[in-house]
Amino acid sequence: MVKIKIMPKKDGDKTHARILEIAEKLFSEKGFDATSIDNISKVVGINKATIYYHFKDKKDIIMSLFTNILTELEGYLENDAKADKNIREKISQEITYMKSKRKILSVLMMEAMKDFGSDVSLFSCAVMVIKGELKASGQRLDELDSKAKDYLYVFEFFSGFIPMITYVIFEEKWCEFFECNNESLLNNFIDIFHKTHLEFHNI
Repeated sequence: MVKIKIMPKKDGDKTHARILEIAEKLFSEKGFDATSIDNISKVVGINKATIYYHFKDKKDIIMSLFTNILTELEGYLENDAKADKNIREKISQEITYMKSKRKILSVLMMEAMKDFGSDVSLFSCAVMVIKGELKASGQRLDELDSKAKDYLYVFEFFSGFIPMITYVIFEEKWCEFFECNNESLLNNFIDIFHKTHLEFHNI
């Protein structure tokens, strides 16, 4: 039986990536609700039918964006785990990476905070980060019973993941309001993060 090799649709891949690029920009600038498929199609320079060929709806677009963030962050965490860095360097560099996604992370947070809808992207992102950190420390979730696993997720989410996200989102406004510099704020945050989160892991 002859196997037919299907070549990737390069133009289609480029269009798909361009839609996501523009959507991320518009969502970050205008917000998710205020950005329409019409807005995205006009800036990309294609008709709405082409967007609907690649994505079911606007929700599908933002979910794809968040999936890409998860993939990028997973790769970043794996590389970070292999590098020989002290804990302050690792936290600082993780924050630097996350700051490059600050605006879309703000959208992620806002979507999760809405009373309606069932978006779980924030939790999916958190689970991936938690698993990555546990893997880097040599811990395994499958070795924990359900009660211990539930406790670990709650601890990691509310004492580790959320503080990091909120730091990235509010850093600039905090420095402006309290008239402090970014380096001083970062050092204070890392000190507090170490005392409230990392000491649990004996780091």
